[in-house]
Amino acid sequence: MEDRRLLASDLGDVAIPLPVTGTVFVEHLVSTGTVDGPMEVAIGDVDGDGDQDVVSASYRDDSIRWYDNDGSGGFTEKVIAANIDWAQSVSIADVDGDGDTDVLSASRNDHSIRWFENNGSESFTAHVISSVETNASRVVTADLDDDGDLDVLSTAFLADAVVWFENDGSQVFTRHLITSTADGANDLTTVDIDDDGDTDVLVASGNDDTIAWYENDGSESFTEHVIISTADNARSVASFDADGDNDIDIVSVSSNDKTIMWFENDGNENFTPHVLTSNASFAFDVTTRDIDSDGNIDILASSQDDLIRLFLGDGAGGFTEYIVSDDSANGATGLDIGDLNGDGKLDFVVGAQYGDNVLWFENGSPDFGDAPAPYPTLQADNGATHLAVGHRLGLLRDGESDGQPTSSADGDGSDDDGVTFGPLHVRAMDAEVTVYVDSSSNQPSWVLLDAWIDFNQDGDWSDPGEQIFNSVDVRIFDYKLQFQIPRDAVVGTTYARFRISSVGGLAPTGPAPDGEVEDYQVTILPPAPMSPLFSGNELSPEGAIGVAAIASADLDGDGDLDVLSASAGSNKFEWFENDGNQQYTRRLISDQGDDPEDIKVEDYDNDGDMDVITASYFGQNIVWYENDGSENFTPHIVSPDDRGVLSIATGDVDGDGDRDILSAGFSYEILWYENSGGEPYTVHVIDPSAGAAKSVAVSDIDGDGDLDVFSAHTVDDSINWYENNGAAVFTKHVISTNANGALDVAVADVDSDGDIDVLSASQSDDKIAWYENDGNQNFTEHAITVTLDYPWKVAVRDIDQDGDQDVFAASYGGDLLVWFENDGNENFTQAVIDANADGAIAIDVADVDGDGDLDVLGASSGNDQIAWYENDGNELFTEREIVSSPFVPYDVITGDIDGDGDIDVVGATFNDDKLTWYENNGAQAFTPRIITSSANGASGVEVADLDGDGDFDVVG
Repeated sequence: MEDRRLLASDLGDVAIPLPVTGTVFVEHLVSTGTVDGPMEVAIGDVDGDGDQDVVSASYRDDSIRWYDNDGSGGFTEKVIAANIDWAQSVSIADVDGDGDTDVLSASRNDHSIRWFENNGSESFTAHVISSVETNASRVVTADLDDDGDLDVLSTAFLADAVVWFENDGSQVFTRHLITSTADGANDLTTVDIDDDGDTDVLVASGNDDTIAWYENDGSESFTEHVIISTADNARSVASFDADGDNDIDIVSVSSNDKTIMWFENDGNENFTPHVLTSNASFAFDVTTRDIDSDGNIDILASSQDDLIRLFLGDGAGGFTEYIVSDDSANGATGLDIGDLNGDGKLDFVVGAQYGDNVLWFENGSPDFGDAPAPYPTLQADNGATHLAVGHRLGLLRDGESDGQPTSSADGDGSDDDGVTFGPLHVRAMDAEVTVYVDSSSNQPSWVLLDAWIDFNQDGDWSDPGEQIFNSVDVRIFDYKLQFQIPRDAVVGTTYARFRISSVGGLAPTGPAPDGEVEDYQVTILPPAPMSPLFSGNELSPEGAIGVAAIASADLDGDGDLDVLSASAGSNKFEWFENDGNQQYTRRLISDQGDDPEDIKVEDYDNDGDMDVITASYFGQNIVWYENDGSENFTPHIVSPDDRGVLSIATGDVDGDGDRDILSAGFSYEILWYENSGGEPYTVHVIDPSAGAAKSVAVSDIDGDGDLDVFSAHTVDDSINWYENNGAAVFTKHVISTNANGALDVAVADVDSDGDIDVLSASQSDDKIAWYENDGNQNFTEHAITVTLDYPWKVAVRDIDQDGDQDVFAASYGGDLLVWFENDGNENFTQAVIDANADGAIAIDVADVDGDGDLDVLGASSGNDQIAWYENDGNELFTEREIVSSPFVPYDVITGDIDGDGDIDVVGATFNDDKLTWYENNGAQAFTPRIITSSANGASGVEVADLDGDGDFDVVG
């Protein structure tokens, strides 16, 4: 039988979902660090308060302990005895019939069977029943002689004995031998196997590899019947009705042959063995109950390879195996089953002798989706299943016994309250969705989102392009995200599935250990009307002297894209406000740049507005500008030192929930600046000798859940990636040393095979190249062009909306802005966007005019111009000048800086040390706004919500 391991963990409070069944287990600690070598556990109400407590026997500390349950599965440890030499076995029963629960033990080294009398207040008095059971291994109770009181039974490993102690009703016990030939007796249980009205005894003995039952003739005279004598080191045995034929079947585990098997009773006590698995190394214990509440008896087994196996029965003798814990129970020993948190479902408890802890596994309620068939929603279809713990989508989440499919995807009722959709137009490049995440106060501030929309309405979410978010980091409260709707999406009603979890990487089907799934009926609309072509409108007659970098974003939050620039000539970082009709008003972010080099825009502080991050070659190299929501920017110094920064990137490098900053520069270093929630930032060196690093980028290239770093190096012609081990410790890997005079690096899934590839631009060989990742981070170089004179920048987007990634480049020497159309097989055809971009130095791609297709922004240092190129929907471009003469522009980026719904522009200009944002009025007319004029040598800028206040801040 296949050994299906679903989730490994060595931590507490971990959920292990079982696919198809809807049964989900969450691991909790009962005791850790105090119990030493627990061998057996038992469940019962020790203190008579109505909930189930736990008792353990541990051999290294010679102790019997009980764990007082608070009713919700929280336990307080109490010691019953600490002098039980090699305590091996424990059980719970009302031995003296006084209405409270007593405890029994078997101990190997002092060969004793004891019972601990509970005085009703959980004060225990020890009574020795026998001290001659050589190497006592197991103790249980049953009314063997049917006289109304409980007798005691035990096994003795070295004596090969099975014994019962007759209780006279006053707890005076008389010893009776059942057998002395059970060689290496390990375990026993009692049951009426032959259905004659008396209690028989079932035994597992290891040295003779035997499972046998001892028939009680009604007068407590026993006859041995061997079921099997080849169960190599038979360790444990239990009874149940496996096949629903109303007779007693048997299940056993044997250690040396790693076997768990059940024995089918034909009704006449003839048994046929059925092997469930032969992979249970050091199998230890087995027990049975209806764990999934389906009316059929299931099997639970432990083995000292740290595994807990659950075999779910179908009631007809068929079993499906699941691993419910595969390394947390270190040296798994005894098991017991009971409802430990009072929710009406059966949980289980296990000892871990090498981990020195006792664990309990909560049988939890899953959350299901509600999309209609044929979407996979029901258990039978392996529908999406989440344990109803951890983060929630919206305020509400409930558990169900199965999926709730309805035609409107509303079977979950008010549970579906976490996702709000904007208009979903075919070909939209920036369709928007708002995800609301909620959680309890002790949860991390972030969680991972996976989501799908069935764009072709074929009843599944498996087609290319239908996953719109893949392990995207989202934060508590509202989080706005954008995605692309393909040009071949079918207009009409379809369905979406959104899943959040702590693990990410989910499919539309199958289990998740926490979080929630929500399904939605959505409507795909026809393409939005295209804006008519119009004559160019100069954003600012003043220009952007020495523009170094550009970017775009809706900086003012008005719903259109603004433009940002970094201008080396004026040392300004600016943004150009779009009025919604692509008329731009110039706004200064800062005129304090010192040779601006780079500019980025994003909601860095997670407050809902766009911030700006900038880089300058000299002076205070990296600054982020906090947007107060009204496009007033407060500078925050990230790097106060003169490090010659040429490029910046942002990402949560250390996985602590906030965004860090990375830099590359002619200081020959790749650095990351650790954001600890405030200043100052801690500087960490990733690579101290990085060969004139010109560009830096981030992405999770190895799919291990953390961000790796990428760089381009001009002097040594290398393209490198730095592998993050998850703790922000980096290992350098060389992708190529053939990028002659490398200037830029970018990352994207160029070949749409599900892994991240790498691209570069290199000046000395006039080359744009992409490096194909085989999925194991082995790279094959492919040249896109070797004739593009002095390429300065490279970017990647699907501009023609055909489902593959196209490539864009700025050619400094050729005065060109170009794009390379990908035919879907990574054959690229060059097309010119602008042949007169004098000293083209930056390029960005965004839907500037909000008409549903992607436009291009470019910056050229020779004529100090920032322009946008309007796409007519067929990839024919009309130049629209935003600004000319921006004092040597070095970087420009886009973002909705003022939160008005359009895209603004932020720029860094080298010569005048300015950071400027250009406010988009919604009609693509831009007004410059100065952020700062003190960015000494402004060379780069980035925008992000750095302080989490909902608006964009600026870093430069």
